[in-house]
Amino acid sequence: MDFDQYNKEKAAEKEANLQASVKVFDEARRLAIKNGWELKEKINYGHFQLFHRRTGWLYNLYPSNQRIYADPKHRGGFIHGIIKPWTLLDVVKEAIKLKP
Repeated sequence: MDFDQYNKEKAAEKEANLQASVKVFDEARRLAIKNGWELKEKINYGHFQLFHRRTGWLYNLYPSNQRIYADPKHRGGFIHGIIKPWTLLDVVKEAIKLKP
């Protein structure tokens, strides 16, 4: 496989990961709100934030490349149990288990 082919496959994988999360965004958002969290889509397409209203914990979520970053100034607990490829709904379900 040459480099161009690798890049095309990687781009297609990232887009599929993002679309899977976009598809479940509304359901994940409702579940988050019901459990004291807030799920927002940021101005950057493909960047989401999961925020706990009481504790101030903040997680930056990037479904396309499957990255989760705890904000350094609003660091919360470690979200366990995430298996790649994950969607926003998977992350919300695991965050709820943190019991902040």
